[in-house]
Amino acid sequence: EAAPIDIVLQTYGNELGKTILKDPAVPSASITLKSREGQKLSKEEYDGVMYSLGKAMAEIHRIKGEEGFGYMQCGLKSTMREAYLSMTDNLIKDARRKVKDIPYADRVSSAIKKNISAFDGITVPVLNHFDLWGGNIVIRDGRLFSIIDCERAMFGVPEGDFISLDYLAPFDMEKNRQLIEGYNSAAEEKLTFEGDSLKLVCNYIYHKT
Repeated sequence: EAAPIDIVLQTYGNELGKTILKDPAVPSASITLKSREGQKLSKEEYDGVMYSLGKAMAEIHRIKGEEGFGYMQCGLKSTMREAYLSMTDNLIKDARRKVKDIPYADRVSSAIKKNISAFDGITVPVLNHFDLWGGNIVIRDGRLFSIIDCERAMFGVPEGDFISLDYLAPFDMEKNRQLIEGYNSAAEEKLTFEGDSLKLVCNYIYHKT
């Protein structure tokens, strides 16, 4: 029987804790993940991680959806406009089932419909991780080690993955310079974030709703 593998890791947000990952197909195989308490990245390491993360995001976005946009488990849609409206509508309906009174729900719906033209003309669905916050970015020895937790993956637009990392709209170009440079070094289509602010804002609204 194979012995469990003990690997010391650290997340971008230093929040990994201790987890046991087991493959049901291989009962004897397991990995123990432990966070390194108090470890900080140097500026050079941080820039390197962000550059590598950008490249990894570009590789993810090379995967195209052949059947449509949105979440596979909810039924793919023929357009990004249709998928986004369905996603946000389901999100608000789900919230209303749990909470009787949702502040600003009507205003959020109105803002979405007003800006939905941001997705007009989008013809190619690209795979999004769609949950790239600090806890899902794993670092080992000052370098990007892996990206975990893909349960929210969906087919959308590249901008969708940038919002999880930076919830501020408009997107902060200078703060994320290394990330963008890494992305554009490997991307099929380079992003400038100039003139695309509506797509960022729409994704921002979805993530924050």
